[in-house]
Amino acid sequence: MTLRSTLRLLCLAGVATCLGAGHAAAETLAFSPAPEEERTYHTEISVRSGEGEESFSDTTYISALTRFRVTDLGPDEISLRIFPDWFAVQSAGAVYNSALGDAWGEMAPLMQNGLDATVERGTGRLGEVQAHGDTDLPQDVVQQMQSHLRHPGAPTAIEVEEGWETVTDIEGIPDITLTVTEVSDASVHVSYLADHEGLQLSGLAVIERDTGWVDRQVMTIARRFEMSDGEFASSRQTIAIARLGSDRPVHADWAREPERWNEMRTSDPAPLEPRPDEAEIFADVKGTAEAFDRGLGLALPLDIEVGENAGRFELGPLRAFEGERDLGIDFIADAPMVTPAFEGDAAFRATTLARPTGLGDAQTALEAATALRGDLQWFPTDPFVLTLRPDADGRAEVSQDGVTATLAPTQDGYALEITGRPHDRFALSFPDGAGVQGKIYAGDRGPDWLSPSESQARLLAASDPAALHIALRADEVPQTIALRVDRFAADPAAVRPVVFQTERGARLDPDREPTPLPLFRDGPPPTFDTTAPEGLERAGLRFRLSALQAPYCDMTLEDAEPLAGHALAFVVRPHDSLDGSQIFELRTDDRRRGHFYGRGDETAVLACSARVTWQPAEIALDAERPWLIDRDALGLEGTATVADLTDRWRFVDAEGTPLALVAPEGGAASRDATLAETTFDDGTLRVAGRPVRIERATLTDEEVTRRFDVTFPDLPAPYTGPSDSDSDSDSDGADDTEEDAQ
Repeated sequence: MTLRSTLRLLCLAGVATCLGAGHAAAETLAFSPAPEEERTYHTEISVRSGEGEESFSDTTYISALTRFRVTDLGPDEISLRIFPDWFAVQSAGAVYNSALGDAWGEMAPLMQNGLDATVERGTGRLGEVQAHGDTDLPQDVVQQMQSHLRHPGAPTAIEVEEGWETVTDIEGIPDITLTVTEVSDASVHVSYLADHEGLQLSGLAVIERDTGWVDRQVMTIARRFEMSDGEFASSRQTIAIARLGSDRPVHADWAREPERWNEMRTSDPAPLEPRPDEAEIFADVKGTAEAFDRGLGLALPLDIEVGENAGRFELGPLRAFEGERDLGIDFIADAPMVTPAFEGDAAFRATTLARPTGLGDAQTALEAATALRGDLQWFPTDPFVLTLRPDADGRAEVSQDGVTATLAPTQDGYALEITGRPHDRFALSFPDGAGVQGKIYAGDRGPDWLSPSESQARLLAASDPAALHIALRADEVPQTIALRVDRFAADPAAVRPVVFQTERGARLDPDREPTPLPLFRDGPPPTFDTTAPEGLERAGLRFRLSALQAPYCDMTLEDAEPLAGHALAFVVRPHDSLDGSQIFELRTDDRRRGHFYGRGDETAVLACSARVTWQPAEIALDAERPWLIDRDALGLEGTATVADLTDRWRFVDAEGTPLALVAPEGGAASRDATLAETTFDDGTLRVAGRPVRIERATLTDEEVTRRFDVTFPDLPAPYTGPSDSDSDSDSDGADDTEEDAQ
């Protein structure tokens, strides 16, 4: 499937499944929306090509938001304006998102202007579909739309009677059996089933009884067809759709690998205590937002001991902000899941993926965003454990508080049926060594040809959204099966505004402690008292001093004999802009030679007219936020450089490590940057870490001298290889020319 055809499909899949039949009379559903009514649907689609392992290397995942507006209620037909408001496509390792500039060609005007369509009263069948206004839509796109808009939904009038069924056709898919499976005051549940040579279809839908709009629906279609070359090809497609804001997760077939038996858990059920309170759940209302798959991975730390006891979460509409400015970006995100935290102080976190929606290019705005904000609802859990004790035939049943679990033998093992209340969550545990393998399906499993993941997608439209059918196999019947049930509160115990900071937001947040960064990679530059000779192993001689100390010092070689008529002298040169040190390096006066093999013993003398020492500064750090530094307190203008500051001031942590300054754009501030460029919007400088004190360089007028006795090594013997032709002399001999001569 090409990306272009995928995009066309996505604009249509939501349309087809949303146009169900309602009831105009007491006994029959017929699509009967209100004047000017508008609905938005969230669609998730998976499309696989091929069979077995190969199908999982050729899978396309599509997400969409489709908006429907009723524009006219005629006597025979209903007119709709259909807006494909957003799409995202994940295919061949790439992610495309119409909110991030990935809508092109005919797609952009189509999404902006929408489509016009008619629905036949009494049957719910779609009539002609065309681009709205003067949108110039290619004919092949129109034809594909016409085909896909007749995708199975509820394409005929439906009698409101449990058990009623009919057989209907949809273009390209004949003889679909539609069955009413459940009727309530608010809705009608229906199932779809077709099983023909080369085509299989199965689906569930919930249709609003008063309006005829589909509330939610799941459909899986498997096709096998002959190609022009005589070879056969196959594809599988699952479409899940629900009204935007549904409290049930909207998922298609998101399996990443083929169906297989999985080892079942053999450890004890998670402990039922301790259970967190509101203060522990919302101990930190600032989480993180990290770029991931053309979206943002959100994570909120949880101060809890047992992840399974965290409860259930729902996240209200998210908005992106730069500071206090709303960036005008809409997002779609699933309810957060509780996962282990592998960094930071918290052991667990609530995580989800927020994807920007709409049409345009919000990438620049997202890069400027400092946070996403929304309201997080917390539903505590009241867990309990049921224990099944199978008999010799593998039969057992247990019930408690609205949960029933029944185990029975099957042809290839056992089947465990679990039912409960909406939002109940189940976890199984088996004895050590039980060797049980399983596959997990929805309680309303569907036909046998559905994979576990395709079946689980049906939970969206199932009458019992918590029910599971678990196929099990083992060499022996397990002695016990422990079933942990998480029963969540019907209403949220707390609703709190939470903030998910982007990397930029965390960096700019004065309350967020910056990640520690040492000022020096290899420790601070030596002082007068700690400098020592370097480079003697290669017959060189160097001394390092801080950039503040070096101008007050001279280095000489005492009573040194000239070399080939050239006097020896120390040359001062910069060493490392990040280090803040200078080097005194011994050279001949023509600066050509810097290695002195065979000179034997010499004495170097360091003489300074002043000494630099580091003393505690009389500047107090902020007790709560010690990384915030008032530049004015240091007496430095904005034109001064970072080097001017760090050569004279140091911010030292509890381990005695001098810390770098943070640049507003991230990372350590460059020594060449001005303090104005390094100052944050709140007027402060930021230290990378948590300093405990400020130290200041103190210059004391004092004549001081140090002597260093050094020994230059002899010239290494030439390398002698297997033959004279392979010999190679050392390139560090007395006649070398230094590439770094100043």
